[in-house]
Amino acid sequence: MTDERNDELGAHAALRRYTWWNFWIISLDAGSWTVGLAFVDAGAVLPVFASTLTDSKLVIGLLASLPGMGWALLQLLGAANVLHRPRKKRYLVCMAAAGRAPMLAMPALLLLTPFHSKSLMLGVLIGCYAALFLSDGLLGAAWYDIIAKTIPSQLRGRFFATMSFLGALGALGSGWVVKRVLASPGLRYPHQYGILFACLCGGLLLSFTMLTLIREPAGPVSSDQGPRWRAALSQIPGIWRRNRPFRKLVAVAWLTSTAGLAWPFYALYGIKVLGLPVDAGAVFIWAGTLGNMASSPLWAWLNDRKGPRSVLVGTAAARLAAPAAALAVPAIVFAHPALAAPRVAQYLYGAVFLCSGAFAVGSMIGFSNYLLELASPQERPLIVGLGYTLIAPGLVAPMLGGWVVSAWSYQGAFALTLGLGVIGLIASLGLQEPTRGGHPAPYVPPEVGRAAG
Repeated sequence: MTDERNDELGAHAALRRYTWWNFWIISLDAGSWTVGLAFVDAGAVLPVFASTLTDSKLVIGLLASLPGMGWALLQLLGAANVLHRPRKKRYLVCMAAAGRAPMLAMPALLLLTPFHSKSLMLGVLIGCYAALFLSDGLLGAAWYDIIAKTIPSQLRGRFFATMSFLGALGALGSGWVVKRVLASPGLRYPHQYGILFACLCGGLLLSFTMLTLIREPAGPVSSDQGPRWRAALSQIPGIWRRNRPFRKLVAVAWLTSTAGLAWPFYALYGIKVLGLPVDAGAVFIWAGTLGNMASSPLWAWLNDRKGPRSVLVGTAAARLAAPAAALAVPAIVFAHPALAAPRVAQYLYGAVFLCSGAFAVGSMIGFSNYLLELASPQERPLIVGLGYTLIAPGLVAPMLGGWVVSAWSYQGAFALTLGLGVIGLIASLGLQEPTRGGHPAPYVPPEVGRAAG
């Protein structure tokens, strides 16, 4: 009996070593990724750069859709590739290397070669972003599985909040660099964007280094004979049929994702219609980062104390605030001429990005934790992959937004976003707290569970 107890204590101590090492290493991985992407922020900088290459709002919407679509589309394929693997780290690192290396082409082309063809540059840009985010989708299930194996559910709210906070803190510095680079009179187009893409690659390299340092124990698998596509796919109808909370989660995610159709056009509207300076993109990055940092502790507290359902309701409300602010700011500026100066108005318009930042981090914490709570260890990669794959259609919303802006107006896209957000908020109120296996039950805080034990 004593030997069994010693073995149990030894296993617990080993798990704690995995837990705290990975807590910080994966937080630094994700934080570096966030900092790198902030240099060419998909909502504040990338649409403005893309608008110098094309007048097509659909293409600009496509670029804004690529991060979400790439992450979601191949999740199920990635899950099938790791279901049979007791350790997923090697696959994770290989996919990350394959997807991030092509991004080096962007600073090389912008800084080192003559700029002859905008259509060629646009094609390379789309190709690099597609490779980056499609590979990110392929490794997503493996990444989440390592998190679930080594970080207990009672810590995951704090873990995701720490990860987001570190990324947001670094992104404040990214915003400062963006402002200095875009406002510099000594840098000619497109060299300023080449510098920003070089900084992006630096963040991706640091993130990749952190991935190689992850420690992973072996875990349970669904098969010891390699990936079985047919077997994996055959489980999907059963999961969908018996798991009502999963179906409702996907529906809410669809609605809140679709309510992001105006996201890439907030910055363009501010700069091209309201007359804000081009380097206002830095202010937008700072505002989104502050929204991320200020809301992360709240989302973490809600997740760990109340459960992920509360986080999803809160983020659905935050989704409403961004289009409401975009519609309200011009009216406020008109009513108060002292606020109309572009250097002043850019900070007022930053409220749009403040709300978007709060939504982004909250939706990541709420959706991912809800998924992880629904799955057993054996089916976890499949549940994660299926969940993100099924929400992919809602992530093409920015392309729809491009069509709405072209056919109607920026304000029309913002109003449509607001209406969809209201529907998403109402739907989120119907969610219940998840338990493993998909049966809803009241959430029990960790200290209550320990006391009952």
